[in-house]
Amino acid sequence: MTPTRLLGRLAAATLVGALLAGCSAGQEPAESPTDGASAGVSGHGTPDQGSTASGGTGGSGAAGSGDAGGSAQGTAGPGAADPGGAPPPAEDLPDPVATETLPSVPVGQDAPFRSGLVARVTAVEEADVEARGPGETSGPGRLVRLELENGSAGDVDLAGVTVLAFGEDGSSVSPISGRPTDPVQGVLAPGESASGTYAFTTPPDVPLRLEISQNAQPDIAVVEQ
Repeated sequence: MTPTRLLGRLAAATLVGALLAGCSAGQEPAESPTDGASAGVSGHGTPDQGSTASGGTGGSGAAGSGDAGGSAQGTAGPGAADPGGAPPPAEDLPDPVATETLPSVPVGQDAPFRSGLVARVTAVEEADVEARGPGETSGPGRLVRLELENGSAGDVDLAGVTVLAFGEDGSSVSPISGRPTDPVQGVLAPGESASGTYAFTTPPDVPLRLEISQNAQPDIAVVEQ
């Protein structure tokens, strides 16, 4: 090949290279699928995540606050008991019944209650008594014969009648529920009377002080030997 022909081919090759370089510079590079997906994740994923986190947190916080408020309101509601409530005023409470011991009377004399009920011990007799209940002792004792007359305007429940006995020194004398005890029973209507027998264990010739009461009466009648 001659030098002239070689120089011509080199010039042509140089021209073609220059043209190709110009075309490449005028075109924008194509966006790769990987780069687009990354941009999508970077551009949209982060805001979605932030929105979800923000919305979820706000919703949960509001719901939690509402539940807590509802629980507090339920606890302190008007139907709840007030542990620090004040006791009822004293004037709303019933007045206590004052018990008064009446002056003593001898055996055989009336011992009237202020309500109109009248007690009368007709006799105190020596006798052998028979124990029946726990703590009772058989042996020598006393029989107290009691009469009750209802001079009040209402019925008297005789089941509420109690007879107690005391010795000279004030010590209590043991009652006997066995024979011949026969207490008053039933309901005593106005104007009616009833009688009963009460037995006590006590040595002979010991004077007794008897106290007679009825649970609806504020008085205690006293009979002494």
